[in-house]
Parts: sequence; C-alpha cells; structure tokens
Amino acid sequence: MALVATVARERGEQIVGVVRYIVDAAGSGCDFAIAIDHGWRGSGLAGVLMQSLLDVARSRGLRTREGHVLAANAPMLHFARQLGFVARRSAEDRDMVRVVRAL
Repeated sequence: MALVATVARERGEQIVGVVRYIVDAAGSGCDFAIAIDHGWRGSGLAGVLMQSLLDVARSRGLRTREGHVLAANAPMLHFARQLGFVARRSAEDRDMVRVVRAL
C-alpha cells in the first residue's frame, strides 16, 4: 500500500510525499517507509500521510507497524516517537534503530 501527496505545477503534478507499507510474512504486521520532498519538511505533510497510512493498515487488520531508522537521524526518531512508536537499537546493526507501534 502506498499513499502519495502531489501538488499541481505548470507541467503537471509533482509528488511531494510518499508513505508505504509492506505486509510481513506472518500477515499481521507491516514495515513502513516515508519520503518527503525537502521543501515540504516541517509542513505537517509527513504526519498527515503517516496517520492516514496507520488508519489504512489498521482497517485491513494489521496489528503492528515497524520501520528502521538511522540512529543518527534524530528528526525522524523524534517524529516516530510523536506518532507513538517505541524505538529500540537494532541488535544486528548498531547504526540502525527499530521503531515499532501497535495498531
């Protein structure tokens, strides 16, 4: 599942944000990813897209959502915590943090 935010430009629409999830092998959870255009960071778009994606995942019966964030990416870790994700250092890779949230 992917949700995309676009804005109208002279030459058509431009994608300014994308969130997506992929259902895990067990079928009960999902991994997520997010990408926001640099010019739209801090606008609230990421929160709107992430909340919408959480709602879709929950409506489809998924119970957990998780992602992996670079340990040095303090803004993304802060954002994930604001959305209710719990952050834990990855046992496999010290440079990564696993963020998990129950749906």
